[in-house]
Amino acid sequence: MKRYIILLGVAALSFSACKTVRKTQANPAVDHSGKVVAVDDAKKAEKDYALKLLNEIRNNKIDFNTFSAKIGLQFQSPKMSQSANANLRMEKNKVIWMSVTGPFGIEVFRAKVTPDSVVLIDKLQSKVIRRDTRYLQSLVKVPVNFYDLQDLLVGNPVFINGEPESFQNSSDNIQYTLVADAIRNLLTVMKSNTGASYASTSQVSEATSSRTANITYGDYRNLSGKNFSYLRNIVVKENGATTKIHLEYKEPVFDQPVTFPFSVPRGYSEG
Repeated sequence: MKRYIILLGVAALSFSACKTVRKTQANPAVDHSGKVVAVDDAKKAEKDYALKLLNEIRNNKIDFNTFSAKIGLQFQSPKMSQSANANLRMEKNKVIWMSVTGPFGIEVFRAKVTPDSVVLIDKLQSKVIRRDTRYLQSLVKVPVNFYDLQDLLVGNPVFINGEPESFQNSSDNIQYTLVADAIRNLLTVMKSNTGASYASTSQVSEATSSRTANITYGDYRNLSGKNFSYLRNIVVKENGATTKIHLEYKEPVFDQPVTFPFSVPRGYSEG
């Protein structure tokens, strides 16, 4: 399974300590006469600000036509530790292409993912694997689809459309508890006086699984007018075992022509 490390890393999803918890939905207080008591103005303003900031994060996701980057990858689990490099290319909503190389620049596998298919060329085993996108979920045990993977790779926060169940407000960040179906996401957003607020950490868990996936976004820089995270740290925990993945983006480029060379060598078997 070493050849699938990069897919496990990017498809997998820590959160900061905060202060007082505010429920985003609360019943108004009622006095003894049965009249509704007005909500405290300060609390209402705090809630309005928190929801405004969350909507800004949702509405200001990185948009692009094409994207390419080199990724330095470090992987550590109870069973192994190794490094690899990946060459990533994407065309929005159409294709994710990836080539992963190991020591001495030897290509380990090549992958092509579309909204409805996953094709892997395993160059170590001389094998090609063809699956639908449910294969991504079977690999990582997280309900990720093509579009979630696309967002994660380009640096957008994922699983952020759930209902805000509560929020925690501190001086420099707000942490939201977002719930959608069986998915719970603890999303931390850093405040900014310049209007460039950004997602810092995310912790995703499922009601039906013991697995938690955490991703930390770091080293934000301006790239072609976009606030882009050059560093990602991913931690996956399940049944007492911890897997850590460090992703360092190099030479990221938006909206330049890209190609997706992908052909199965003669003699490869179907896996």
